[in-house]
Amino acid sequence: MTGGDIPLADYTYKAGVSFAAKQFYGVYIDSSGLAQLATSGYPMMGIMQDNPAASSRGAVRELGHSKAVILTGCTMGDPLKVSSTAGQLTTGTLASDIIVAVALETATATGQVIEVALTARTAQGVGSRVGHLVYRINQVGLTTTKAIYTALPLGFSGTIKDWFILYTTASTGSSGAGTLDLLLTTAATPRQLYTTGTTATTITLNNSTAVGTKVASNAAPTLNNTFVDTDTLEIHTTNSTTFASCAGVFEVHIITN
Repeated sequence: MTGGDIPLADYTYKAGVSFAAKQFYGVYIDSSGLAQLATSGYPMMGIMQDNPAASSRGAVRELGHSKAVILTGCTMGDPLKVSSTAGQLTTGTLASDIIVAVALETATATGQVIEVALTARTAQGVGSRVGHLVYRINQVGLTTTKAIYTALPLGFSGTIKDWFILYTTASTGSSGAGTLDLLLTTAATPRQLYTTGTTATTITLNNSTAVGTKVASNAAPTLNNTFVDTDTLEIHTTNSTTFASCAGVFEVHIITN
């Protein structure tokens, strides 16, 4: 095994706590966009790849192979869940636990570091898989209504649960704001996602937003949010202002069928 040397989706986040002795621990992102140690009940999104101090930035692997700290022993091929000991993984049960990884090596000692394959999350007690899609989308000089991410083939069926943006470059520019709309397209016909029968799910862009800011949508989508394998994903923007710079990571949470 390569011990985490196959990066597929590494993104940097500011640490909410010190990871000085917490390399290869599982993390979740809190409401302020900070990486925190994941424990049972938290939505682990990846594994910290280095050891940043609190408020410093560290790389989190969200997809692919990674090293991980195992709370207790496990066998190669075992499904793994987040344990009650912050950041460490342990053997889980497919029928009742949220599975976040699969062991690619056998662990025989408490706190051993092994290689794992991060998975789309397996929903507790059901056969569906719950996960998230992450897209890095640069927005530069947004001035008008246009698609900024067009016709991304999904290739599977599922349901979009929520989405947000984490700013990686501060937005600057003239006063004003714009919105981002998430759409699903079937046969070239866009479908706006709605939170109610009349309210679209959107993210508001502002002319002055600091790096590291997490901006969630106004509400989770509940209408037009299911898709099939031939659908595509689009993100549109409507802006009446110019952003001199603006870049971020969009995260779209889905449940696959």
